[in-house]
Amino acid sequence: MAGASSTPPYAGPAASKLSPSRLVELIDIGSRMLAVGPADDLMAERLVAALVDADGLALSRGDDRHDFRPEPIIGNLVVGRVAELWESGWQPADLVHVVRRRCTPKTGRLSLAAIGAEAASGVHRPHMPQEWADQLAALGVADLPTGALGHLSAWRMDERISLTDAVFEGLRLLGTLRILGPLAAFCDPPSRWSQRRTSGDVPPSPRSPTAQASAKTLATIRALLAKAEGTTFPAEAEAFAAKAQELMTRHSIDAAMLDQRHGGDLAAGVRSRRLHIDNPYAKEKVQLLATVGSVNRVRVVYQEAFGMATVVGFPADLDITDMLFTSLLVQASRSLAEATTAIGRGSSPAFRRGFWTAYAVRIGERLDEADAQATEEAEANYGTSLVPVLAERTEAVASVVNQLFARTEPMKSRSVDAQGWYAGRTAADLASLGSTKPRLSH
Repeated sequence: MAGASSTPPYAGPAASKLSPSRLVELIDIGSRMLAVGPADDLMAERLVAALVDADGLALSRGDDRHDFRPEPIIGNLVVGRVAELWESGWQPADLVHVVRRRCTPKTGRLSLAAIGAEAASGVHRPHMPQEWADQLAALGVADLPTGALGHLSAWRMDERISLTDAVFEGLRLLGTLRILGPLAAFCDPPSRWSQRRTSGDVPPSPRSPTAQASAKTLATIRALLAKAEGTTFPAEAEAFAAKAQELMTRHSIDAAMLDQRHGGDLAAGVRSRRLHIDNPYAKEKVQLLATVGSVNRVRVVYQEAFGMATVVGFPADLDITDMLFTSLLVQASRSLAEATTAIGRGSSPAFRRGFWTAYAVRIGERLDEADAQATEEAEANYGTSLVPVLAERTEAVASVVNQLFARTEPMKSRSVDAQGWYAGRTAADLASLGSTKPRLSH
């Protein structure tokens, strides 16, 4: 840690008298400092140095008990806090996203180690659902056989950093985790996993076999969109995307009509998921997401403090919104790079904000135009029953949003650069929405 004090305030005999409770107290103070204050705060550096000195003194007198050494104490506290967050609605990908957003890459890697340690030491591990295991695998999280007490040391060895830096990052992570509030719970926490297996207490499943797109259909759509994004020939991109849109529309409309035939509580089929929005220009990207979601009967609620957007809708519509939004992000990013190169204003944040805002607005106009005509075509196929079906689904989604979030408010817009706005609208006009035909609303 750059600038660390070489003369800690608790050096010498005083450090040797630090009790386990006093160590925990100092760790608590340090974590709070680093969670809200600057990383180079002199008081935090002195406190870290004192903890490192106490660790060295404990080892020098042959006392390697975990409750007398700051490093394993911090590790235990971090893993304990991770377990608490699981019980308050957080999931592994959420936690890693927020830590990476607020802290250093080094701290982000430490959060992965902490999650792995919690998974290895958790009593509920044998009952871990596949969706949770898949999320850990996607993060590249490896279980640590040393459990909670050893993960900080193992991470430090991999990073090849000093104990001082390790303690500093450990306090920063602990402080960050401690200021995270609860999230809406979209799945059972670990404490309920074993109950699900023994009592049959499982979440309600989608109400029809088509409520979630088949793996084969989704794989085909993803492949077509990838080809549309990868080619430099507009006609070829449009052909790939047109087929993808055809599959999207067919699946979504079939799901809506079959759900209606099944009857029952329509809101029971509504699902929620969180999408992680990366900086820069996260708010402008969320505007694009909300635009895509609106046409697909999906509601979007953005939690700016965490850089996460909750999307609420029926499973098929969530899948389609996610994929189309991701595809448009790729196209917009590529167009922005070309625009900034051509104009020579790539360093202007105002230009880039203007681009993203205009891109989202223009995409919305194109989707709305297609929606009006496509709804008329859908009525010819399904009759007058389609309109009330779509209205009921919209009401069901709104009901779930109201249950999950006590209060929401529209995002405030910001002033934008005129040239960036023009470039964004131009890029949106050239973007592939999946088909040259009007898009069918659902």
